[in-house]
Amino acid sequence: TVSRCLSGREGVGEATRARVLQLCREMGYNPNFTETAHHRSGRIGFLCSSLSQPLCAKLAGDLEQHLAQLDYSLVVAQSQGNRQGEQAALQRLLAQHVDGLIVMPTSRETRKLLRSQEQSPETVYLSAYWGDLPESYVAVDHFLGGQAAVRYLHKLGHVKILFLGGEESEVCNRRRSGAVSAFRQLQLDGVCADLRQLEEVAWENFTAVIAGDCAVARHCPESVTTVSFDGEHLGQWGISTFDSPDTMAGIAADILLEKLDRPVGGYSHRMVVPQLRQRRNEVKRHG
Repeated sequence: TVSRCLSGREGVGEATRARVLQLCREMGYNPNFTETAHHRSGRIGFLCSSLSQPLCAKLAGDLEQHLAQLDYSLVVAQSQGNRQGEQAALQRLLAQHVDGLIVMPTSRETRKLLRSQEQSPETVYLSAYWGDLPESYVAVDHFLGGQAAVRYLHKLGHVKILFLGGEESEVCNRRRSGAVSAFRQLQLDGVCADLRQLEEVAWENFTAVIAGDCAVARHCPESVTTVSFDGEHLGQWGISTFDSPDTMAGIAADILLEKLDRPVGGYSHRMVVPQLRQRRNEVKRHG
């Protein structure tokens, strides 16, 4: 709203615009967008764990393509998934005088690292859920992803469904919670287990399994229909997955550029819904 008021765009009532402009005058705020633009490098930094990870590589490619259309270049720095590497990667990006950062954090400590910098550029977190914290981020709604997986299998006629989780993680737990919610809504006797219980699973009792992550999917027998998440490299096994939408990186880039163009503070929380990538024609069950 403040951005629209200062830029003169539509979508704001005159009374609201007047209040915002009055507050800006009282605070002595006078943004000079032209001067800011003249000092830009035209580079956006992307801090991620490793491009060897399919999701990181995909998002980096999507970002580069989206930013190129807006006359920006992308500078990538990889942390290799540890705190020391992340610190070094961040310093490399800052040395490139990037205008802003898009960050895929390795842990919640990443936020502290960015906050500790004396002069850190505008930042948007990608594929990271920070709840109500005052940070701009674009994240996948993994709860809805778990629900969508159950509903997809149920639509195919499956009623004996297993959710198989991997390592304890916030992402996997949210997918599990979504699956359990859908089990209840559809009145299914769904079962949840994890890899530690793999040897105890009676596969003959299930016709379908939801693998909590792509690593878990490899442990599922071919006798059951399997769906998973974020599995770009699962195509060779023909496993359908619910993936981050193709627009996700572009949304993060647009939020960052908006913050650069209209530096009025504030933050944006965007949740996106996973999209089904059907890699085989699963047969609809009858009875």
